[in-house]
Amino acid sequence: MNLQNGPLDRGLLVLIGPLIVLPPWIWMAVRTRHCLQIITAHTIPIARRTIWLVKTLALLVGIGGLFGVVVQVGLPWLLAILPGGIIVFFALKESVQEVVPQKPSQDAAAYQSS
Repeated sequence: MNLQNGPLDRGLLVLIGPLIVLPPWIWMAVRTRHCLQIITAHTIPIARRTIWLVKTLALLVGIGGLFGVVVQVGLPWLLAILPGGIIVFFALKESVQEVVPQKPSQDAAAYQSS
C-alpha cells in the first residue's frame, strides 16, 4: 500500500502521532498541580520542587514536540516560537504550591471498619 499519493500523504501522517501524544504533555505543563492531583487521586503529598521538576519536563517534551512537528510539516521555525511562547507564558503563570491531601475523618465508623 502506497501512502505517498493517497489521501493520507506525509503531511497528515506526521500530525497523527503528535495529536495523540502532545496535548497531555502541554496540559501537564500548563496545569501541573491539577494534573498531578488527578494522577495521584488526591492521596499523595507533592512538594513544590517535584511540581517544578514535572513542569520543566512537561515543558521540554511538549514544546520540543510542538517545535518538531511544525518543522516537519514544513512551516518556518519562526512560527513554532509563537505557540511555544504562549504555552510557556501560561505554564509559568500558574502558582506552584505544594499539594497536601486532606486527612480522612477519624470518627467511630473508621475505627469499627478496621
